[in-house]
Amino acid sequence: MNIYKIMAGAVGLFSLALGLMAWFSPAHMQEIMGVSPNSVLGEHSMRGDFGAIFLASAVGCGLALFKGKLAGLKIPIIIYSLVLIGRLLSLALSGAGEGVFQPMIIEVVMISLCYVAYRKLSAQTA
Repeated sequence: MNIYKIMAGAVGLFSLALGLMAWFSPAHMQEIMGVSPNSVLGEHSMRGDFGAIFLASAVGCGLALFKGKLAGLKIPIIIYSLVLIGRLLSLALSGAGEGVFQPMIIEVVMISLCYVAYRKLSAQTA
């Protein structure tokens, strides 16, 4: 049971770190994500959009781990799945470029970790 909590915790910590980085160090986030805002609005989007994606995922993991609300793990599953679908759409419409597969692999891992943790922890509490 602890391994599944560790899996969910790893996703939560990863998401929390990137969410806080989006808020407080958008320049570093730009390097990691390979994007650059061309305006003040772009920087606001970096903080708002990237921060929301990652921090909402962290909150979902936190709900599962600290409040026992396992349904919270559905939040990062849904969010990372939607991000992955968007990347797959871009792959189909724009083609592959340098560095496009690494984030997709990370998203598949995040989805998988949360899904397995959700299923196993739900089965153990039932």
